[in-house]
Amino acid sequence: MKNNDKSFLWCVLAALHPVGKNAERVSKYLPFVKEMNLDNISFPTPLSQIGRFEKTNNISINVFDFDREVFPLKVTTAGKESHINLLLISDGEKRHYTLIKNMNRLLFRVYSQKINTCEKNPEISSTEPITRHVPCGFACVVVGPNGRVVTPPTVYRGEDAVDNFLKNLIKGEYWILRKIFEVKPMVSTEADKNKPCQAAVNCTVCEPPLNGNRFGTMIT
Repeated sequence: MKNNDKSFLWCVLAALHPVGKNAERVSKYLPFVKEMNLDNISFPTPLSQIGRFEKTNNISINVFDFDREVFPLKVTTAGKESHINLLLISDGEKRHYTLIKNMNRLLFRVYSQKINTCEKNPEISSTEPITRHVPCGFACVVVGPNGRVVTPPTVYRGEDAVDNFLKNLIKGEYWILRKIFEVKPMVSTEADKNKPCQAAVNCTVCEPPLNGNRFGTMIT
């Protein structure tokens, strides 16, 4: 395709308006140029501007590169109905976009066989259900901060195992919250009060060393 500076534009138009004969001729796509919003898009088009082009034209575009094998340069996050895959060919500072019409026909490695790819189709599921997992029971305990079990184990088996499991979690939550927010008064004995004083080396008020004199430090 000639007019390499605008190869990005011609590839996009070739994808949106495919022709059966002489698809490499720019003249085939000139009538459709006005359909594109090219505001703030320069030619040749750098990768950094493709995201803007996607948003203003409601198109999603992937760009791949080739260096002994094909690898993605830009993977779209848009996932629009009009989706285009491009291959960017580089030769020094020269760059040229080419349209990938069929990903499965693209040679992914020059020394290996073709690799089949599968693009996502949001309307079709590729998952084949072969069985169904049905919860039949549960067992749970409450473990304290020291790693010890603090409640007897709850064991249940039945068709309504999920409902009972959730009810048990809610019940356990109430029990734990009561324990967390339970306020108990501090219990302090005379011996507890005097322990810091007996172990003190310096006066807690004026900070000089006590030198074995504990008189006056027994303050409660």
